[in-house]
Amino acid sequence: TLLFFFLLVGLSTTTLLTPDQMMEKYWGFDWDVIVAYRDKSEYEKFHNEVDKIVRDETKVDDSYVVYQYMINGLDQNIGIFALEEEYIDRMISLIDGSIPRAADELAIGKILADANNLKIGDEIELSYGEQKAKYKISGLFQTINNIGRCVTFTTPALERLMGEAYADDFTQIYYVLEDQSVCDAVVEKVNEAYPDLNIISVIETWKSYGMMSDAFNILPVIIFGFAVVFIIISSLQLAEKVFNREQIDFGIMKAVGFRNGVSRQIFSLRFVIVSVVGLILGAVVFHFVAGPLLNTLVGFMGLSQVPVQVPVAQVLISALAMSLIFWLVAYFTSRKIKRLKVRDLVTGT
Repeated sequence: TLLFFFLLVGLSTTTLLTPDQMMEKYWGFDWDVIVAYRDKSEYEKFHNEVDKIVRDETKVDDSYVVYQYMINGLDQNIGIFALEEEYIDRMISLIDGSIPRAADELAIGKILADANNLKIGDEIELSYGEQKAKYKISGLFQTINNIGRCVTFTTPALERLMGEAYADDFTQIYYVLEDQSVCDAVVEKVNEAYPDLNIISVIETWKSYGMMSDAFNILPVIIFGFAVVFIIISSLQLAEKVFNREQIDFGIMKAVGFRNGVSRQIFSLRFVIVSVVGLILGAVVFHFVAGPLLNTLVGFMGLSQVPVQVPVAQVLISALAMSLIFWLVAYFTSRKIKRLKVRDLVTGT
């Protein structure tokens, strides 16, 4: 039961932490290419030309400005994402509540809210240098940025904290392309013209998360390998114990005319039935426990609520493989039925 439960948990991580899921569902905002300008002067100098290069290379479905800063709040450093009012709907990882639209509202990372016992409707104070401003929590979201220690609001809300100077510093342009596969080509074109600009491709970023995803992909293999070894050892011991306890019964069956093959099948079938019951119980435990367990485990990445999905084909193959191992071990042990002699069993009793 426990082995199958942990195997299902391992299988679920292979769909949970794929690179595309990391970027599309857990980044917080939709994007394929990010052009990061160090300050307002760099933005004003290069943006029009860079924007033309991007749009000449491929069709752009959407683009919007994101201001990103580190500020203070809740006795720690917090990452902020500020979008212009008409683009605040680009937030794609809202968990609860509503998107912040008013100048005194913000959405806060759920993991940050939980750590500080905050809920929707509560008020928090943020500071940037000597400047301070208070905001009401309108919603909870999740993001892998800054391990979830982030808030999001509109540029008017940012202006309340930093004044009009917020646009003088770090500015990012998020592009959503019609064809995501050309991201690297777009980055290459921009870098050829402006090698000093910082431009990021979602595909390149996938590769970074892909390394972590590969590690999670190995997890089910490790768990399954451990399960196979454990099943073989434990079922061998159990089969030997059961056979020694019931060998007289099988001897009697042999004496009254049961063929060895039939007796061996009966002995093995009981182990398959036990394994199926264990698999069902493991699946039931997974159904009720896996969600809270995985949500706790992904907290180290800044996530707090993730969907639990298991590939049905992998589950069926794993269940069949585990049942088959039980049957093979039991059938191997039952070979001793051939050597049973009723006379010796009676004498032994």
